[in-house]
Amino acid sequence: MLTRAGQRGFSLIELMVALTLGLLILAGLASLYAEVVRANVAVLKTAHLEQTLWSLMGLVADDARRAGYWSRAGLALDGTGVNGYARIHVPADDCLLYSYDEDRDDPDGAPDPEDQHGFRLSGAGLQIKTSDESCGGTTCAECGSGTWWLMNDPAGIHITALRFTLAEHARPFDGAGRELVARELGIRLEGEIAGEPATRRRLETRVSVRNHEIR
Repeated sequence: MLTRAGQRGFSLIELMVALTLGLLILAGLASLYAEVVRANVAVLKTAHLEQTLWSLMGLVADDARRAGYWSRAGLALDGTGVNGYARIHVPADDCLLYSYDEDRDDPDGAPDPEDQHGFRLSGAGLQIKTSDESCGGTTCAECGSGTWWLMNDPAGIHITALRFTLAEHARPFDGAGRELVARELGIRLEGEIAGEPATRRRLETRVSVRNHEIR
């Protein structure tokens, strides 16, 4: 088409083609942007899951290392006392029970209620044990009693598996037939983003318990 000055302009068809091409380009850019956003969200969710699992694993491992500690353990070494904190129990694959001298002031080696500790899986939550009134001065061997606290928010992250294994290595300790038993705990922790089972991670570690048991 010619203008009054004799210049050629754009026809309606040309304008429509240009507009269509522009819309296609914008749609492609919008799709690319949405894909980048989705990828970033997925990376952030995965990072959050891994950070949460590592934090939980660190807490479990660090506390479990203290199992069997008694501030007067020398009495057990020379046979003049009994360390009631020494035993470690794994009543079920997903439950660990132990005790240690929380306040470092126990004269008789009999754990108080606040000395009872442990971890267990309950639904989609990892729970920590902080006390138990029913253990009678020895390390608890049952997972159903005591005071337990949730360590994660199941609305955000599901703990899907928790597994403990206990390996014991005994060697002669004295001429009286007693043995010194070293313990090692295997810990496996699995979790996923709530409602997104495809976003799942698993951590495994082994913990050498610092305090040996004398039997």
